[in-house]
Amino acid sequence: MLQFNQTGVPAYSSWWINVTGFAPQHQTGHDVLGGVSVPNGTFPWSVAVEIAGGVGNPSHGNVTVAGQTVYVDVAFSVPNNTVTFRETGLDGLSGEAWSVAISGAALLNNGSISGTASSLSVRLPDGPYTFRAMPPDTVWIVSPLTGNFSVGASPSIISLTFAVYVYVVFFDPHFSGTSPVAWSVLVSGAFTNSTGYTVYNGELFVNGSSQDVSQTFANSTYNYSVRVPAGDSVSPASGFLSVMGRGYGINFTISASPATGPVAWGIDGYLVLVTLAVVGLAAVLLVIRRRRGSPPAP
Repeated sequence: MLQFNQTGVPAYSSWWINVTGFAPQHQTGHDVLGGVSVPNGTFPWSVAVEIAGGVGNPSHGNVTVAGQTVYVDVAFSVPNNTVTFRETGLDGLSGEAWSVAISGAALLNNGSISGTASSLSVRLPDGPYTFRAMPPDTVWIVSPLTGNFSVGASPSIISLTFAVYVYVVFFDPHFSGTSPVAWSVLVSGAFTNSTGYTVYNGELFVNGSSQDVSQTFANSTYNYSVRVPAGDSVSPASGFLSVMGRGYGINFTISASPATGPVAWGIDGYLVLVTLAVVGLAAVLLVIRRRRGSPPAP
């Protein structure tokens, strides 16, 4: 058995082992070892890498196999440099990983890098490439999403900006039997982040007019409750707010509660009551007097 131990080939690039009299063996940079099964004997060999300008040291030679595996060390030298993708917006939120898919002529297969740090780096052979950035989940958007870059004589830095994908929700009050009053909405159970968006777990809105109020929310499910001044009522007073890829409006009606308790009598009310009592008493006395004063029948 003839084994080649390589260093220097980028992970997604190809290299080959050629042993005279045997089929070439294809490997990738992921493969540190590459082997060819040969009988005992002396064999010419050579190695190659797909990257233009890349060369192995040594690049060829002769090896003798005599009953045991022989190892050949090859150090490839290839033109390459570091590419760094630097993000803002995520800031390592909750340890969620983001990633970048990379493709290019110098890569045998599409490759990708991922992690939770604010920057991700990879060494690539010289040449042109395309990339596609991938957020942790559908809550996030990234700009730019795709792009092109080249690896040359100096390191490259590509900046990516992540933001929460938000939708507008309108809270629309209607007033019945009352003029516009101050109202508020309490929303809880929200998605939180470190990018400057409001943490939706507190008093959101206070508004003394009949105009609706809008607020942006990330995809998530929330609880809300509407608060109105004492003596007024609201319907619905609470509910669920489910933001899943769209915005919408929440309508509620604020009504003045009917008056309750004892009737407040003014002076005019008391005069009417006294007058009615006097008239009633006089009528009773008149009926009694007439009955007493009537002569008996002959």
